[in-house]
Amino acid sequence: MHNPEVVGIAFVAENGDEFYGESSDFDHSRCSDFVRAMVLPQLGTPEGRTMPYIELGRKCSNGLGAFRLATVRLSAMTSTATFMC
Repeated sequence: MHNPEVVGIAFVAENGDEFYGESSDFDHSRCSDFVRAMVLPQLGTPEGRTMPYIELGRKCSNGLGAFRLATVRLSAMTSTATFMC
């Protein structure tokens, strides 16, 4: 994976708190075939979660801070792959 870009990111705490956001300014032409087929068609759902990359980073940082010590499950979509941990 060379220079992946964040497409979307989500995390959920054990207590049910969650965050989901999508980048509005990633380069679609750099996406892998898998991301084009499986991820891009799903973007924009739910509405209102798409934002510029800088804002997405800020909201992620603020969101993770709000989770405190809870165990968090992370899902990240980049232009080349989707990760869950």
